[in-house]
Amino acid sequence: MPIALTLINNANQAHSKTCQSSTTTASLEELGAASKNKLRIKATRFFVEGGEELSGGEPLVNGQLVLCSCGEAYIGAELRPPPMPAAAAPPLPPRASPTSKSESPMIASSVDFAVRVDRVFLPG
Repeated sequence: MPIALTLINNANQAHSKTCQSSTTTASLEELGAASKNKLRIKATRFFVEGGEELSGGEPLVNGQLVLCSCGEAYIGAELRPPPMPAAAAPPLPPRASPTSKSESPMIASSVDFAVRVDRVFLPG
């Protein structure tokens, strides 16, 4: 029965692909072909989470992460925090409204400072 594996580039862990393995044991030739096809790298070493190097013949489980290395040492899989459910998300702070017309509202931008916006009246 085929199993699904997630292949991750050890040097650039943002680059990952899912593939299917026809066997439940680690075949270095099959992992090398899959990493060349999916990740476009010529991997020579393979690691599982925790840093254990695969030497061939180890059992693989469905959904396992396999880090593919071009010879460099194990860097380690980045731990992804579990997604926070919407109900457990912290509440948003209350919106501040200007107290008078002369006071301009502050608008947050994508950078770390705020921009003061003055009202402009156009004729017409």
